[in-house]
Amino acid sequence: MTRKDRTEGIYSRREVLDESERRQYYQIQIKDLLSYAYRYSEDVKKRFDRAQFQASKFKTLSEIGRAHV
Repeated sequence: MTRKDRTEGIYSRREVLDESERRQYYQIQIKDLLSYAYRYSEDVKKRFDRAQFQASKFKTLSEIGRAHV
């Protein structure tokens, strides 16, 4: 029995990420999104500043739940 390569015929490498790789990928994406929102939205900037939340120090998804933004 031959084993088929999981990456054959996929659209994106993200489709075959294992759990830790996927978590790391999404943490980076969320961090980028939070930084973007802070930079371009006055409301988000005010909320982050009031909560003393800094996207640059964001490390895990659970930290977002603890921030009272």
